[in-house]
Amino acid sequence: MLDTDQAADILFKRRTNRVLGPRLPEACRPGSCEDALRIQTTVSELMLAQGIKIGAWKCLLPVDGKPNLAPIYRNSIFSQAPVPVLPLEDLAAIEPEFAFVFKRALPPRDTPYSRIDIGEAVGEIRLAFELIRSRYLNTRECEYPELLADCLLNQGLYLGPIVETSQADLDLFYTTSRGTDKISGHHPNGDPELPLEWLVNYLRESGTGIEAGQAVITGSIAGILRANFEEDIALRYGELGETRTRFFNVETPR
Repeated sequence: MLDTDQAADILFKRRTNRVLGPRLPEACRPGSCEDALRIQTTVSELMLAQGIKIGAWKCLLPVDGKPNLAPIYRNSIFSQAPVPVLPLEDLAAIEPEFAFVFKRALPPRDTPYSRIDIGEAVGEIRLAFELIRSRYLNTRECEYPELLADCLLNQGLYLGPIVETSQADLDLFYTTSRGTDKISGHHPNGDPELPLEWLVNYLRESGTGIEAGQAVITGSIAGILRANFEEDIALRYGELGETRTRFFNVETPR
């Protein structure tokens, strides 16, 4: 029988201590998405016991029936620079996204929430960066349930300015000290709000629901971007606006 508690304890300690490690031991390595989600839930319970609540969620539409969602904890959500991150190949790895921030809770209930229900519960849309890093040293060795158990490479979230709307297709301009790169932006599901509707109703059915104040990111519109540490960066989302920040490497003393 899978030792869910052991797996969750390992991932919880790696997350809170900001350290990486090998794959989980076989005795507690999830072999299914159901196992992985139980581990996710147990990690969240351990975080809550330390006073750290879920502040956001990440999601995409399921692929081949595999759920794609993970909690993001409040102690890893930032809105001011500099932003602390663990490096990925010596750089900060980020994904540009839209964050839907809820002004009203959508609790569990029997009937599905419609797009109108969800739109009325969303208080604002923000430009955002998902902060990317696994708790595994080598994710190429891992199967999908292992990645799902560890929150799908998420190490945090940076919330930028408020915008009036989200768009699936954008011209993105990424500015660093090395110059400005134009990137074609396109949401992997075609519409950033499709995964949002899926997640809200998945959480409704699971008995979790969405809480007021939580944010939801629904997939990168330009894949993974890389940034040097201690460098001002900016990403312009077409005519919607621009988000700026700076990252520092938590492994390097400041």
